[in-house]
Amino acid sequence: MGTLTTRTARLVHRLKPAGPPRIEAATTPDLPAIDALLAPHIASGRVLPRKASADAFLVARQAPGHGGSIVGAVALTAWSDRVVELGSLAVDAPGLGLGTRLVRAAEERAAALGFDRVVALTSSPGFFLRCGWQPSAHSPWARARALDADPAPPMLSAALDRKAQACAACPRLATCTQTMLVTSVARAEAA
Repeated sequence: MGTLTTRTARLVHRLKPAGPPRIEAATTPDLPAIDALLAPHIASGRVLPRKASADAFLVARQAPGHGGSIVGAVALTAWSDRVVELGSLAVDAPGLGLGTRLVRAAEERAAALGFDRVVALTSSPGFFLRCGWQPSAHSPWARARALDADPAPPMLSAALDRKAQACAACPRLATCTQTMLVTSVARAEAA
């Protein structure tokens, strides 16, 4: 606990003079820092392994005067033309509101890209519930294990089936219990 407290205090000290980190699209040079940020979360099982692609990620970056380092990240991965998954959400120091800011930015990006629904698979559903997301009775891992045969809402059904195929190849499938949560986003209108 002392390490987390010390780490959080250092981050708060580094962020205070420069203001909050800015959230922006990741670039290819950011990929090693994203991988490094995600590594401990993947090792602990809180985040599933994912091949980092700059176009999928948003990052929270400190001001250049404070190193410009990446202190948070989140990815969006399309499940269908209307459903996108929010994944690989990680922050350097939890409890400072940065995770919520990344979720909101990802929701805005999903709407701008024309998606209707954003889904998240998580072992921390309380966080997403506090962000206003709704739990789903369905999950791709349950479909992959043939535990979920109930019909899903039409918008989610094909997307869940496609994701279930990916889950079937996951080495963690047998023990996966992640909760799926869903939120609606207002699609950006074509200009």
